[in-house]
Order: sequence, then structure tokens, then C-alpha cells
Amino acid sequence: PLEPVKCDEIMDIGADIMAKTPQSKDQEEKKKLREEFAKGFMKEKCELLESYVAAAGDGFSAGKDFSIADILLQGLVNMVKSGNFDFIDGSYMDAYPKLCALAAKVDTVDVIKKYNDSIKK
Repeated sequence: PLEPVKCDEIMDIGADIMAKTPQSKDQEEKKKLREEFAKGFMKEKCELLESYVAAAGDGFSAGKDFSIADILLQGLVNMVKSGNFDFIDGSYMDAYPKLCALAAKVDTVDVIKKYNDSIKK
């Protein structure tokens, strides 16, 4: 079973996107760097993640079972779509329909629904 290995790889890719996101105190510089990042490194990594989710078929990102990798991808997708990723438009994720579908699917997992309900109180 390669699911744990695939899960680890997906986690590494997601962490790379977050860790390598350009930062700058100068907002114009940050905007320029993030736009370049979105067209280059982030695009490459999102395309790879999209292919992994597509290859998993009707399952989750690392295979048939729900894993922490799915939670990481849901967080990444939702952060970008909500506009909370400075200077990267929320529509950016529209180019990755499998990732977006996965994020929505994660919301239907019982443990995630219970958690989300608990933090709304």
C-alpha cells in the first residue's frame, strides 16, 4: 500500500507552497513576487496536486481513504478561494477543479463536519 507515502508527498508539496510563498514588507514588492509565484512555482505544484487527485479517482488525494493530506489541501484551496492569500485572486483555484471538488468533499467527512460544527458555537 502506497497511500501513506503518497500522503507524505502531498503534505510536503502543500508545505512547500506555504513555506516558499514570497514575503515582503513592501506591499508592491510582495504583490509582484506573489504574482510571479502564482504563475510559476505555485502553478507547477497545483498542477501536480491536481494530477494526484485525478489519479485517485473517486477517493481522496492519497487514495481511497481520507487522510491528513486532504485536510491540508482543503485548507490551501479554501484559503486561496476566500481571498486570504494576499495578491492571488480567489479564482486562481478554478484552474484546478479536482482540488476544488476534493475540498468540498472533505467538508462532507463526518469528523470534519463535527469539528466545523463545534467551532461555530
